This record gives sequence, C-alpha cells and structure tokens, in this order.
Amino acid sequence: MHGTLSRLAARAGLPTLALLAASALAAPAEAQSDSQQCRIECAAPFAERAQNTISIQTCLVRCAARSAALGAANVTGTMVMPTPLTPWTAPPGTRRPPQGLAAAPRGTERQANARQRSPAKRNPGANLASAQLAPASTPASPAAPSVFGSFIADQAAVPAAVPEAAIPAPRAPDSGRGTFGAIYAARTPSRAYGLSVGAGDRGVAHRAAESACHEGKGNACRLVGEFSARCGAVAHALRSNGAVVVTAHSSTYTVMAAVSGTGQTREEAERQAMAACAQRGRGLLCQVTEARCAG
Repeated sequence: MHGTLSRLAARAGLPTLALLAASALAAPAEAQSDSQQCRIECAAPFAERAQNTISIQTCLVRCAARSAALGAANVTGTMVMPTPLTPWTAPPGTRRPPQGLAAAPRGTERQANARQRSPAKRNPGANLASAQLAPASTPASPAAPSVFGSFIADQAAVPAAVPEAAIPAPRAPDSGRGTFGAIYAARTPSRAYGLSVGAGDRGVAHRAAESACHEGKGNACRLVGEFSARCGAVAHALRSNGAVVVTAHSSTYTVMAAVSGTGQTREEAERQAMAACAQRGRGLLCQVTEARCAG
C-alpha cells in the first residue's frame, strides 16, 4: 500500500498528492475506502482503493485531495465541477425547444421581402413598365359544378314521366274481318292445294281452301295449316324423276310433300314454307307454289 501511494505521488507530481502520500505512509496500514461521490466520479467498481486499477486509483487520489482541500469551505466536488447540461444529461422537462430552426425561416422570409422591395427603390419606373407590358389577365373560368348540382341538372333534363293512362296499350289482334286463313292440300303425288286468306269467319276460310283444293282435281284433300296472320304460302317438296332439269311438267318430278308458311309479309310466309320443306328430307327440291296476303 505504501509503495502504491508513493508511485502515484511520483507520477502525479502534485504537492497535494505528495502530502496525501506522506500522510498515508505515516498512518497505519489499513484498507482505505473513498467517498461515494469519488467512486461514482472515477467509475470505481470496488469500494477499497487498492482493488481498482492504477488509472482508477489515480483518479480516486485526486478526488480525495480535492475534497480535502474544499472541505473547509463546505463545498462539494459536484458544486465545483457540475455535470455539463447536454441533451443526454438534462433532467426530464428541462430541455428547451430548438429555437434556431424556427428563426431561420423568419430570417429567410425577411431577406426575400427585402430583395422584392429593393428593385422598386432603385428603379421606380420598372414596375410601371412591367405593368404596361404584362398581358391582360384572362377572366376567371366558372367554377366546376358540384356533384349535387350535376345530379339536379341531369334530373331537370329528363322529360317528365308519362302517366300510364296516357300510354296506348298494345293493339290486340283484330278478331273481326280479315284475320282467318287456311291451307288444304291433296295427298301425294297430287299437287292440288287450296289457300284462303283474310276470311271474316273461320268456317268460311276452311270451306274456301278445301273447295279450291277439290277444284284443282285433288282427291282426299286434308288440312295443312290454319293461321290468323296476314299472309300464307304453300310449298311442295319434289323429287326428280331422272330428268336433267326439273320443269313445271309433272313428268319430270314426283310430289313428296306439301307444307305451309305464314307471316305478316309475303317474304316471311315464303321463308317459313321453304324452311318447313327443307325438313322433309335430303335430296328434295323445294318450290313455293303460291303466296298470298289479305288486303
């Protein structure tokens, strides 16, 4: 212990340390313990000075000497060497807001205002000339309509709903005169047929068509179709008898079937008759024999 204090006093070269070392040598050899403040200041892990490293012992000797010198004035080391106030050591609630950041924009704003005012002072006519050369400001465009305004405008543009009573009801098929028709055809291979359209009575339409079929020298005439449309058509499915060309002469073909078609127009009735004929079989020749409309 005596040797350690002597080496510390020799390294430090301080009068106070020399006196402290001399007093330590004169005192009986016993474990020396430093104050809590000195151990905290020097970060001493052990309470006994001799158990710490040389650098920590040097710090403890200096702290003890400083405390002994200031003890008469009742001043502690903490008061002489206060802990610096930094963002990391400042107690909670004592930090001041950074005023430099807030002052910078104000200074920049003042400089910008000064630059804007300075040209006017140096050249008063510059502002007048620039005002004369500047183009006239365009009129402000009207504000865009809001969503609610657009909805109201769209509703106003829609015409008012027409009462259901004012809408004419769809015209029902006329059950009076000119709504009945019938088609009769003789049994194959005869091509005789009878067609009636626009009859005012159903029975009249059937009798007229059947009578026309018999007048064409048809035997055992049968009903092919009954309709209430405006137009009717008769088509026959023919099979060639080996002739090069099928003509109107009955020797060139054989009647295989008779079909009917109806519609509001002649073309529609013929189209339906040809479609029905095509379903009678393959290799047959379909011909529209007659198409007629009422009126």
